[in-house]
Amino acid sequence: MDEQPLAVKAAALRHTRETLEVQLLVAQGNHEIMNAIRGLQQQMDARFQQMEARFQQIDARFQQIDARFQQTNTRLKRLENESVNREISVMNAILLKQQMDSRLQALINVHTGQEIPNFPHTIQDLLQLDEPTADAILIALGLNLPPNTALTVKRESIRRRWMIV
Repeated sequence: MDEQPLAVKAAALRHTRETLEVQLLVAQGNHEIMNAIRGLQQQMDARFQQMEARFQQIDARFQQIDARFQQTNTRLKRLENESVNREISVMNAILLKQQMDSRLQALINVHTGQEIPNFPHTIQDLLQLDEPTADAILIALGLNLPPNTALTVKRESIRRRWMIV
């Protein structure tokens, strides 16, 4: 009878050993699977970081393009306003030749497209322009004269823009 319990114990031990071996294999397999999953996760994280960096580069490029469009639009608006001023200058020259006392049309601000405030309406008004008003008109016309430019030169610069004579 002692032999049978030993045989049962031996069988139970063999079964336990086999179970442990299977569990060990499963654990090793799980460990390998987890390592593989971690490796894939690291690869995916690296890809996502690369994609995020690329999206940031694309966003930066779009911002540069937007800035260039804004600069171009600003330049085009200024050119358009300067063109209007040239047309006004021609009309003013024609009016001046027709009548010396004619009231001439004011030029527009090349930055805003609005009529320049305090712009002279006659040659006499132009000859009486004070320095602060002349400076403001030159800025509105987009003309940058050197500092300490004589008032007569400023008035002449305005006249050249105002009428083609």
